[in-house]
Amino acid sequence: MLAAACLFASLASAAHCIPARWPSGRPESLDLLEGSPINAVLLEPAHWNRSFVEAARRRHVAVLGVLHPGGSVPALARRAAQFGMAAVVLDGDFSR
Repeated sequence: MLAAACLFASLASAAHCIPARWPSGRPESLDLLEGSPINAVLLEPAHWNRSFVEAARRRHVAVLGVLHPGGSVPALARRAAQFGMAAVVLDGDFSR
């Protein structure tokens, strides 16, 4: 039951998510969001860093790590968790 409640809470917050692809891992780049409705950023692995994630969290902006097919998806997902990202998103065809 608790797992179902957690899943429902996650889905409810996802419904209010206003994401944008983000081109930088520099924490000061988040200043561009001031006054904007964007509350989540999709960040490519090349830009992942703990200081960005912490700066986004202080602004109540969720960081979603973008994962692409190929490479080491499980290792990247673990790295995203270590940085404290809110979630990862799969971008591309993962059916193979």
